[in-house]
Amino acid sequence: MNCDLTEQKEENIKILQSQQKLIDESKILILQSNKTGNSKIKNSINPQQYDQQYQSCDFIVQQYEWGTKRFNNKQAQYQGNINNILLWNALIFYAIILNNNQKFLVIVIDPPWKRTGCKFNYLTQSNKFVFDSIPFDQLQDDGYVFLWVTNTQMEEAIQLMNSKGYQKCDILVWIKLNDDKTLYNNIGYYLRHIAEFCIIFRKKGQFNQLKQRTVLHFHSNILIEKAKKSCQKPESFYKLVEDMVPDHKYLDVFARECNQRDKQFSVGDQSISMPPELRR
Repeated sequence: MNCDLTEQKEENIKILQSQQKLIDESKILILQSNKTGNSKIKNSINPQQYDQQYQSCDFIVQQYEWGTKRFNNKQAQYQGNINNILLWNALIFYAIILNNNQKFLVIVIDPPWKRTGCKFNYLTQSNKFVFDSIPFDQLQDDGYVFLWVTNTQMEEAIQLMNSKGYQKCDILVWIKLNDDKTLYNNIGYYLRHIAEFCIIFRKKGQFNQLKQRTVLHFHSNILIEKAKKSCQKPESFYKLVEDMVPDHKYLDVFARECNQRDKQFSVGDQSISMPPELRR
Protein backbone atom coordinates (compact mmCIF):
# COMPACT_ATOMS: atom_id res chain seq x y z
CA MET A 1 0.00 0.00 0.00
CA ASN A 2 3.02 2.29 0.49
CA CYS A 3 3.81 4.64 -2.40
CA ASP A 4 7.05 6.27 -3.42
CA LEU A 5 7.51 9.75 -2.00
CA THR A 6 6.55 12.51 -4.40
CA GLU A 7 7.30 16.19 -4.09
CA GLN A 8 3.84 16.61 -2.60
CA LYS A 9 4.54 14.05 0.10
CA GLU A 10 7.88 15.63 0.92
CA GLU A 11 6.10 18.97 1.27
CA ASN A 12 3.58 17.33 3.61
CA ILE A 13 6.40 16.04 5.80
CA LYS A 14 7.96 19.51 6.00
CA ILE A 15 4.59 20.91 7.05
CA LEU A 16 4.32 18.18 9.67
CA GLN A 17 7.77 18.93 11.06
CA SER A 18 7.15 22.67 11.19
CA GLN A 19 3.96 22.14 13.19
CA GLN A 20 6.04 20.61 15.97
CA LYS A 21 7.48 24.05 16.73
CA LEU A 22 4.05 25.65 17.02
CA ILE A 23 2.68 23.58 19.89
CA ASP A 24 1.68 25.93 22.71
CA GLU A 25 0.53 24.05 25.78
CA SER A 26 -1.75 26.85 26.94
CA LYS A 27 -3.69 26.60 23.68
CA ILE A 28 -3.72 22.83 23.64
CA LEU A 29 -5.72 22.71 26.86
CA ILE A 30 -8.91 24.15 25.32
CA LEU A 31 -10.80 20.91 25.69
CA GLN A 32 -8.99 19.52 28.70
CA SER A 33 -11.18 17.58 31.12
CA ASN A 34 -10.43 16.62 34.70
CA LYS A 35 -9.80 13.06 33.57
CA THR A 36 -7.20 14.03 30.96
CA GLY A 37 -3.66 14.91 31.97
CA ASN A 38 -1.47 17.50 30.27
CA SER A 39 0.87 14.93 28.73
CA LYS A 40 -2.06 13.01 27.25
CA ILE A 41 -3.49 16.19 25.73
CA LYS A 42 -0.09 17.11 24.32
CA ASN A 43 0.47 13.68 22.82
CA SER A 44 -2.94 13.75 21.19
CA ILE A 45 -1.83 16.50 18.81
CA ASN A 46 1.98 16.28 18.87
CA PRO A 47 3.16 15.35 15.34
CA GLN A 48 6.07 13.40 16.83
CA GLN A 49 3.99 11.40 19.32
CA TYR A 50 2.01 9.16 16.99
CA ASP A 51 2.14 5.40 17.48
CA GLN A 52 2.75 4.66 13.81
CA GLN A 53 3.12 6.60 10.55
CA TYR A 54 3.12 5.41 6.96
CA GLN A 55 2.59 6.73 3.45
CA SER A 56 -0.69 5.96 1.69
CA CYS A 57 -0.56 7.29 -1.87
CA ASP A 58 -0.80 11.09 -1.56
CA PHE A 59 -1.54 11.07 2.18
CA ILE A 60 0.42 10.89 5.40
CA VAL A 61 -1.29 8.56 7.87
CA GLN A 62 -0.63 8.70 11.62
CA GLN A 63 -2.08 6.56 14.37
CA TYR A 64 -2.70 7.98 17.83
CA GLU A 65 -4.28 6.75 21.03
CA TRP A 66 -7.55 8.43 20.01
CA GLY A 67 -7.58 7.00 16.47
CA THR A 68 -6.10 7.78 13.05
CA LYS A 69 -5.27 10.99 11.24
CA ARG A 70 -4.78 11.04 7.46
CA PHE A 71 -3.92 14.25 5.63
CA ASN A 72 -2.21 16.13 2.85
CA ASN A 73 -2.21 19.84 2.05
CA LYS A 74 -5.77 19.72 0.65
CA GLN A 75 -7.83 17.71 3.13
CA ALA A 76 -7.63 15.83 6.43
CA GLN A 77 -9.54 13.02 8.09
CA TYR A 78 -9.73 12.24 11.81
CA GLN A 79 -11.04 8.74 12.44
CA GLY A 80 -12.16 7.84 15.93
CA ASN A 81 -15.04 8.01 18.39
CA ILE A 82 -16.56 11.50 18.43
CA ASN A 83 -17.07 11.14 22.19
CA ASN A 84 -13.28 11.15 22.64
CA ILE A 85 -12.14 14.60 23.74
CA LEU A 86 -8.63 13.92 22.43
CA LEU A 87 -9.93 13.55 18.88
CA TRP A 88 -11.61 16.96 19.02
CA ASN A 89 -8.52 18.44 20.64
CA ALA A 90 -6.37 17.26 17.73
CA LEU A 91 -8.83 18.57 15.14
CA ILE A 92 -9.17 21.98 16.80
CA PHE A 93 -5.43 22.38 17.14
CA TYR A 94 -4.57 21.58 13.53
CA ALA A 95 -7.65 22.95 11.78
CA ILE A 96 -8.23 26.09 13.84
CA ILE A 97 -5.36 27.12 16.12
CA LEU A 98 -2.71 26.60 13.44
CA ASN A 99 -4.91 28.53 10.99
CA ASN A 100 -4.98 31.85 12.84
CA ASN A 101 -7.88 30.63 15.00
CA GLN A 102 -10.15 30.66 11.95
CA LYS A 103 -13.13 28.47 12.79
CA PHE A 104 -15.39 26.61 10.38
CA LEU A 105 -17.95 28.62 8.47
CA VAL A 106 -19.72 25.42 7.39
CA ILE A 107 -20.31 22.18 9.30
CA VAL A 108 -22.00 19.21 7.60
CA ILE A 109 -23.43 16.53 9.89
CA ASP A 110 -24.91 13.18 8.84
CA PRO A 111 -25.57 11.59 12.25
CA PRO A 112 -26.49 7.96 12.98
CA TRP A 113 -30.04 8.82 14.04
CA LYS A 114 -31.76 6.69 16.64
CA ARG A 115 -35.23 5.35 15.82
CA THR A 116 -35.56 4.68 12.12
CA GLY A 117 -37.41 2.14 10.02
CA CYS A 118 -34.22 0.82 8.41
CA LYS A 119 -31.37 -1.35 9.61
CA PHE A 120 -27.99 0.24 8.88
CA ASN A 121 -24.47 -1.15 8.75
CA TYR A 122 -23.35 1.22 11.50
CA LEU A 123 -24.29 1.72 15.16
CA THR A 124 -26.88 4.32 16.08
CA GLN A 125 -26.48 6.41 19.23
CA SER A 126 -28.70 8.46 21.50
CA ASN A 127 -29.54 11.62 19.59
CA LYS A 128 -28.80 13.93 22.53
CA PHE A 129 -25.54 12.10 23.21
CA VAL A 130 -24.47 12.66 19.61
CA PHE A 131 -25.08 16.41 19.71
CA ASP A 132 -23.59 16.84 23.18
CA SER A 133 -20.40 15.18 21.89
CA ILE A 134 -19.82 17.87 19.24
CA PRO A 135 -18.10 21.01 20.67
CA PHE A 136 -20.03 23.49 18.51
CA ASP A 137 -18.75 26.61 20.31
CA GLN A 138 -15.11 25.61 19.76
CA LEU A 139 -15.74 24.79 16.09
CA GLN A 140 -17.89 27.71 14.94
CA ASP A 141 -18.54 31.31 16.00
CA ASP A 142 -20.78 32.26 13.11
CA GLY A 143 -21.83 30.07 10.22
CA TYR A 144 -24.03 27.31 8.91
CA VAL A 145 -24.75 23.73 9.87
CA PHE A 146 -26.12 21.43 7.17
CA LEU A 147 -27.82 18.63 9.09
CA TRP A 148 -29.07 15.51 7.30
CA VAL A 149 -32.18 14.18 9.01
CA THR A 150 -34.54 11.26 8.68
CA ASN A 151 -38.24 11.89 8.22
CA THR A 152 -39.03 11.01 11.84
CA GLN A 153 -36.25 13.13 13.37
CA MET A 154 -36.99 16.59 11.99
CA GLU A 155 -38.66 18.06 15.08
CA GLU A 156 -36.09 16.63 17.47
CA ALA A 157 -33.26 17.82 15.21
CA ILE A 158 -34.57 21.38 15.33
CA GLN A 159 -34.95 21.23 19.12
CA LEU A 160 -31.42 19.88 19.56
CA MET A 161 -29.89 22.52 17.31
CA ASN A 162 -31.89 25.28 19.03
CA SER A 163 -30.38 24.14 22.32
CA LYS A 164 -26.92 24.57 20.79
CA GLY A 165 -27.60 28.16 19.76
CA TYR A 166 -28.75 27.63 16.16
CA GLN A 167 -31.92 28.48 14.28
CA LYS A 168 -33.43 26.82 11.22
CA CYS A 169 -33.16 28.92 8.07
CA ASP A 170 -34.00 26.51 5.21
CA ILE A 171 -34.34 22.89 4.16
CA LEU A 172 -32.96 20.91 1.23
CA VAL A 173 -34.82 18.00 -0.35
CA TRP A 174 -32.87 15.38 -2.27
CA ILE A 175 -35.09 13.49 -4.73
CA LYS A 176 -33.28 10.21 -5.28
CA LEU A 177 -33.17 8.45 -8.63
CA ASN A 178 -32.26 4.96 -9.81
CA ASP A 179 -29.76 4.34 -12.60
CA ASP A 180 -32.61 4.40 -15.12
CA LYS A 181 -33.75 7.79 -13.73
CA THR A 182 -36.90 6.36 -12.16
CA LEU A 183 -37.71 7.37 -8.59
CA TYR A 184 -35.72 5.56 -5.91
CA ASN A 185 -37.95 3.74 -3.40
CA ASN A 186 -36.78 3.33 0.17
CA ILE A 187 -38.56 1.98 3.21
CA GLY A 188 -40.38 4.23 5.70
CA TYR A 189 -42.70 3.72 8.66
CA TYR A 190 -45.91 4.31 6.72
CA LEU A 191 -44.98 5.23 3.14
CA ARG A 192 -42.09 4.45 0.87
CA HIS A 193 -39.65 7.34 0.76
CA ILE A 194 -37.99 8.74 -2.34
CA ALA A 195 -36.24 11.68 -0.70
CA GLU A 196 -33.75 12.68 1.98
CA PHE A 197 -33.79 15.95 3.88
CA CYS A 198 -31.06 18.33 4.99
CA ILE A 199 -31.98 21.17 7.34
CA ILE A 200 -29.84 24.30 7.11
CA PHE A 201 -29.18 26.08 10.40
CA ARG A 202 -27.26 29.23 11.24
CA LYS A 203 -26.05 30.67 14.50
CA LYS A 204 -28.69 32.70 16.29
CA GLY A 205 -28.25 36.46 16.29
CA GLN A 206 -27.32 39.09 13.73
CA PHE A 207 -27.03 37.84 10.16
CA ASN A 208 -25.24 40.85 8.64
CA GLN A 209 -21.64 39.61 8.81
CA LEU A 210 -22.48 36.05 7.79
CA LYS A 211 -24.66 37.34 4.96
CA GLN A 212 -21.68 39.19 3.49
CA ARG A 213 -19.81 35.89 3.16
CA THR A 214 -22.77 34.00 1.72
CA VAL A 215 -23.95 33.73 -1.89
CA LEU A 216 -27.74 33.69 -1.53
CA HIS A 217 -30.58 32.91 -3.96
CA PHE A 218 -28.31 30.99 -6.34
CA HIS A 219 -29.42 27.36 -5.95
CA SER A 220 -32.78 25.64 -5.65
CA ASN A 221 -33.61 23.80 -2.44
CA ILE A 222 -34.47 20.70 -4.51
CA LEU A 223 -31.67 18.32 -5.48
CA ILE A 224 -32.46 15.64 -8.08
CA GLU A 225 -29.68 13.10 -8.42
CA LYS A 226 -28.99 9.38 -8.57
CA ALA A 227 -28.54 7.51 -5.30
CA LYS A 228 -25.12 5.88 -5.11
CA LYS A 229 -23.46 4.12 -2.19
CA SER A 230 -25.16 3.92 1.18
CA CYS A 231 -24.69 7.28 2.95
CA GLN A 232 -23.05 8.86 -0.11
CA LYS A 233 -24.50 12.32 -0.61
CA PRO A 234 -25.17 13.84 -4.04
CA GLU A 235 -22.50 15.82 -5.84
CA SER A 236 -25.01 18.65 -6.27
CA PHE A 237 -25.20 19.01 -2.47
CA TYR A 238 -21.48 19.68 -2.13
CA LYS A 239 -21.57 22.04 -5.10
CA LEU A 240 -24.38 23.96 -3.39
CA VAL A 241 -22.39 24.19 -0.15
CA GLU A 242 -19.24 25.34 -1.95
CA ASP A 243 -21.15 27.87 -4.08
CA MET A 244 -23.12 29.21 -1.13
CA VAL A 245 -20.03 29.71 1.06
CA PRO A 246 -17.08 29.87 -1.37
CA ASP A 247 -13.37 29.74 -0.50
CA HIS A 248 -13.81 28.44 3.03
CA LYS A 249 -12.78 25.21 4.69
CA TYR A 250 -15.57 23.13 6.16
CA LEU A 251 -16.06 20.24 8.55
CA ASP A 252 -17.91 16.99 7.85
CA VAL A 253 -18.97 15.17 11.04
CA PHE A 254 -19.74 11.44 10.80
CA ALA A 255 -18.03 11.58 7.43
CA ARG A 256 -17.70 8.54 5.21
CA GLU A 257 -14.79 8.11 2.84
CA CYS A 258 -17.10 8.30 -0.18
CA ASN A 259 -17.94 11.92 0.74
CA GLN A 260 -14.41 13.30 1.12
CA ARG A 261 -13.43 16.43 -0.79
CA ASP A 262 -10.70 19.05 -0.89
CA LYS A 263 -10.87 21.88 1.69
CA GLN A 264 -12.68 19.45 3.97
CA PHE A 265 -11.83 18.23 7.44
CA SER A 266 -13.61 14.97 8.26
CA VAL A 267 -14.42 13.42 11.63
CA GLY A 268 -16.03 10.07 12.40
CA ASP A 269 -15.43 6.39 12.88
CA GLN A 270 -15.80 5.62 9.16
CA SER A 271 -13.87 8.51 7.62
CA ILE A 272 -10.90 6.38 6.49
CA SER A 273 -10.68 2.95 4.88
CA MET A 274 -7.76 1.32 6.64
CA PRO A 275 -5.89 -1.85 5.63
CA PRO A 276 -6.84 -4.74 7.97
CA GLU A 277 -3.44 -4.93 9.65
CA LEU A 278 -3.71 -1.28 10.74
CA ARG A 279 -7.29 -1.23 11.94
CA ARG A 280 -7.92 -0.66 15.64
